[in-house]
Amino acid sequence: MKSVLFLVLLSGSVAMHSTAQQLSKLLKEKDPADSLLYKEYAKYDSFTKEITLSKREALYAEYLKNYPTGPDVDNMRIDLITDYLQAKRFTDYECIAPLIKDTIALAYALDKISMTMAKKDENLNEASKLSKLSFDIINATLKDSATCALMGGKEYADSYYRPKLDAYGNTHAYILAKQGKFTEAYAYEQQIYKDTEGDDAGINETYATILAGIGKNKDAMLTIEKAMKKGKSTPSMVTTLKTAYIKLNRSEKGFDAYYKPLSSSYYRKKKADYLEQMINTPAVKFALKDFNGNIVSLTGLKGKVVVLDFWATWCGPCIASFPAMKKAVTKYKNNAGVKFLFIDVGNITPEYLAESKKFIADHKYPFQVLEDESSNLKKGFGTIICANYGIDDIPAKLVLDRNGHIRFKETGFDGDDEKLIHDIAVMIELAGHAN
Repeated sequence: MKSVLFLVLLSGSVAMHSTAQQLSKLLKEKDPADSLLYKEYAKYDSFTKEITLSKREALYAEYLKNYPTGPDVDNMRIDLITDYLQAKRFTDYECIAPLIKDTIALAYALDKISMTMAKKDENLNEASKLSKLSFDIINATLKDSATCALMGGKEYADSYYRPKLDAYGNTHAYILAKQGKFTEAYAYEQQIYKDTEGDDAGINETYATILAGIGKNKDAMLTIEKAMKKGKSTPSMVTTLKTAYIKLNRSEKGFDAYYKPLSSSYYRKKKADYLEQMINTPAVKFALKDFNGNIVSLTGLKGKVVVLDFWATWCGPCIASFPAMKKAVTKYKNNAGVKFLFIDVGNITPEYLAESKKFIADHKYPFQVLEDESSNLKKGFGTIICANYGIDDIPAKLVLDRNGHIRFKETGFDGDDEKLIHDIAVMIELAGHAN
């Protein structure tokens, strides 16, 4: 029974969300006597499926009344503070946030929402407060002797929490830089860059921006040079590089000659990295309907490089990646040899299908969306094609070569639009030349 309950409680995550129905059914079948637990989870499940904030608030209030110490109270509160911050209801956020006991989950949520706000240049002052709180939570946890003891010593605690501290600190430094507070940002980012040893492209970008912001243009250039040679730079770093170059040389003369070998080095490294990751797995054939009722089959796409994007409307990282994917689709719209398909893995009910269609239409995304059959949920991650393709986490992107073989599989989204567009392009090029 405990193993079943554990799976049910995990089902609120992106990786498990679409299996919620089958897990709750399994819970009921395995231990029908445990009806109170089943009813509690059913209430939480209704909350996760609701998309209207006012109705989510009502469901939360009802849950809290019936199950004040229920296992999903924190999960609901974290979802609500995310909703409140997205709606700019900061007072409501401040009322709920102090009630959340799982501070590590809170820190994760605050980091994600603050970065989203910063990327949109929205409410930077509020975003800075949120990102600092996220950093401070992890920093305090890392310094807590009881936590270290619980995890088997400081070394183990450090290996687990230090990457989080660096990631959340980078978010805060990024926001400070956006506010023009470069000196304050440098105080955070200098150690973070040292910790990651130049192996994180996003941190490299932030650090170079901050160095240029405090007038250390030569250091900024050296940082970008090192990142490009390692294949750990972002497209936007080229602008920082050129600006620093002009400030140092008081002219852009000679920049193209200086930049060309760096660019070549970067592309060679990126291609080499992806060549090492390249796989060669025959893709399972499928034939699915798109929103217009047309049948799309993998067999009919032979001779094309195919990009499959697995997503759902309830998946935050999936939705966050869509502006970049729109640019990628537009880039290849006149290339008959490349096909993008967006596989909606959340099609559990007719209501969801209507919601999915509305979402794509409202945002005017030029995507061809395929709806998988979800009649046999026992096969895997909510839908049959996910089971066939081994998809257990979303967003997931697969790039298939012209013979229908899977060449690349990527999961997650780090929030960097330009990097995603570039990486998709590299994978398409390599898959197009694969034998």
